[in-house]
Amino acid sequence: MVKEHVPMLKLPSMLAMMAVAGVAGVNHKYNHYRYFIMALRALSEVILAAQIQRALESPYFSIMSDSSTDVSGEDHILLYIRYMDMASFASVTEYLCAVRCTLKTAEGIVAVTEAVLATLHLDPQKMVGYGCDGASVYLGRHNGVAAKFREKLSFLLAVHCVAHRTALVMGDATRDLPELPKIDALLKSIHSLFNKSSKMQGKWEAFAKMHGCTRLKFPIYNATRWFSRMQCVIVLICNAHTLLLFLEKYQAAWPQAKAVYKQLSDVQALARLFVLRDLLGPCESLSKAFQSDGLKAHEIYQRVENAKAALEQRGSSPMMGQAFLSFKAALTKSMIWTVGGKSVKLKGNINTAALRTLALKFVSCVVEHLDDRFADAKLLRAFHIFDPETYRDMSDDEMRSYGKQELMDLLIHFCSKKNPRRLFEFERVDLPNLQEEFLHLKVRLKWQLTIGRSSWQAAWAGMCKEAHLFPRLLLLVYVATVLPTQTACVERGFSRHRIIKNRLTNRLMIPTVDSLLRVGLLGPPADMAAKTLIEEAACIHETQGYKGKLHALFDGASAVQLIPFGDESGEVEDADEAQLVYPASDDEAFTESDYESADDGEEVEEEEKLEVEEKEAEGEMAGEAGFSTAELLALGFE
Repeated sequence: MVKEHVPMLKLPSMLAMMAVAGVAGVNHKYNHYRYFIMALRALSEVILAAQIQRALESPYFSIMSDSSTDVSGEDHILLYIRYMDMASFASVTEYLCAVRCTLKTAEGIVAVTEAVLATLHLDPQKMVGYGCDGASVYLGRHNGVAAKFREKLSFLLAVHCVAHRTALVMGDATRDLPELPKIDALLKSIHSLFNKSSKMQGKWEAFAKMHGCTRLKFPIYNATRWFSRMQCVIVLICNAHTLLLFLEKYQAAWPQAKAVYKQLSDVQALARLFVLRDLLGPCESLSKAFQSDGLKAHEIYQRVENAKAALEQRGSSPMMGQAFLSFKAALTKSMIWTVGGKSVKLKGNINTAALRTLALKFVSCVVEHLDDRFADAKLLRAFHIFDPETYRDMSDDEMRSYGKQELMDLLIHFCSKKNPRRLFEFERVDLPNLQEEFLHLKVRLKWQLTIGRSSWQAAWAGMCKEAHLFPRLLLLVYVATVLPTQTACVERGFSRHRIIKNRLTNRLMIPTVDSLLRVGLLGPPADMAAKTLIEEAACIHETQGYKGKLHALFDGASAVQLIPFGDESGEVEDADEAQLVYPASDDEAFTESDYESADDGEEVEEEEKLEVEEKEAEGEMAGEAGFSTAELLALGFE
């Protein structure tokens, strides 16, 4: 029932149908929907317990979240977790829970997230990544959720969802190019033309089928939906010729059709659509790639660069693109467009120079905004030094010297002594040893290629057995494996959430919604594979009741006191000015220098001299390993 979105109130009629069908063992005493909820909670408890056990085995994990208001006006937060399966070295992205947030601010979201982690016994010190959309409540530089987490987890990487960023790039380009809003207005008018008249929609479908069209409905253009423009343009281009024939036939008796026909029969407007179809191709491919759960953090930079190269190639090509060339080839000099033996007369002429200018401006704007939106991808790209494909075409000499700067960037972010918390500790004298570990790692990665293990997962699943050769760098590999890249999975979770809690089920409580989401998203198929899950759920119900992880989860989340400022009374306490300057206790009010005598001066000078000599020796060793003074300072070494 959960998998197929069957309402729980249908349980009695379902049991009655099973009884009529002759199913043995059907008990009519348990046909109330509350028994459905009891069984649902037990199933959810089993799934959650197994998930947390797997997550606890992972060395690190990341959290992805998003918030939305449901149909009843409640603010809900969906949390997803990304952890590593230690048996296969695969990254796993799964739904974690849905909780209610009574204070939709950075403080409230952080408090609820921390309460969930504490209740589920997930160590927050193991959280290395946080994925979210671009809302200021999440990514505010000083007071956003990510900034609040970084105050406690200094090297945590906050990743703005790359799929959201790609959509924002297109929004930025729309504001820069006046031609795009005109195309969007045409797409909206065509959708409205048929959406408001079921009679004409029926006539159009019959007419389109007769002419061999398969895409019969024109989708609505929605600026907030990822690449809605591309979907609308594709459908319109597929149906444009037939649509012109249809509108030409009915425009006399249909005033709205006459206005659309006038716009669509302009050959320059049609040509812009075909040019846009060619230019949107690389952007759409990038968006689809960025919605994949299997996307690794270091792949973002290269995919963006590939999309930019494809765009620049199409924009600079004198041939414009395949879709435009096909359209132009079907035109005669008198602007008669013939497809499948049917002809339609178009108005005006094609201005190729204007189309080429549009293409160049589009490419320039999109490339510029891609650079702006993905400026932080270079740090994530540094993880590519742990990808075996990086070393496929390298000689041994190139491989030995490759990746020094990328490794330094990662060490500065994760291990600098300036950070209150570091991924692993090392001293200046350890830098040559880290370089040696890195060399061993690269050699073993290249050997993995020779035995056919070219993917990240396959290579590192085999290399874990050799972790003693690079124990500290392996921690960076763990981090790279679990870093979030997108929150499209959370958006898909909210899509299911809206199916579950709709205007007819708006009284569902959040624990029930959470269990429905968990069983629906993480539960096994409704076949024999579900038998084991049902048996385990029955055991839990008999022994624990419902006071397991689910009970603790919602008790912990609801117990959070979300008072943004001051104490429980709401008053802000004034801090002592002296404490703000130096909060010293009585025992800390004096330093050791206050008790030193003049006789100790010579010993102090000798100790300082020895420290200087040791630092100089360490600096020479680090210099021999190829580290500059600026890099040493960035790592926190004086």
